[in-house]
Amino acid sequence: MEYKVGLGEEEKFIHAFAKGKWNAETDNALVKEIMTMVEKEAILKVLLDIRELQFSHSILQMFQRVQEMREKRKVPSLTSRRVAIVYSATLPIEANFFETVSQNRGLPYRVFTDIDEAKEWLLRGS
Repeated sequence: MEYKVGLGEEEKFIHAFAKGKWNAETDNALVKEIMTMVEKEAILKVLLDIRELQFSHSILQMFQRVQEMREKRKVPSLTSRRVAIVYSATLPIEANFFETVSQNRGLPYRVFTDIDEAKEWLLRGS
């Protein structure tokens, strides 16, 4: 799994991109880098493009990952206010499940298959 984190759209949000075969260790490093940038730059919106990331998660693993993310977000200065996650269109069930579980746990995540729609949602919200 490879990833890159930077600033996007005239520095109005953090833009992260990941591709390859998903693994927890690298994903945790990605999340840590995003959270560090949220704190350093004081930018509370994140666009996470994972259309080229390959998953082999069960529903239980996805549920557990949401729980892990909720725990990581307990430090307010490190957390974003809005996260747009752009998934591959081949994973609609998984993406919708992840979004529902995340929102039920109070996480500000929304999933998209279109990156322009994701950016629009991200930039219009507070």
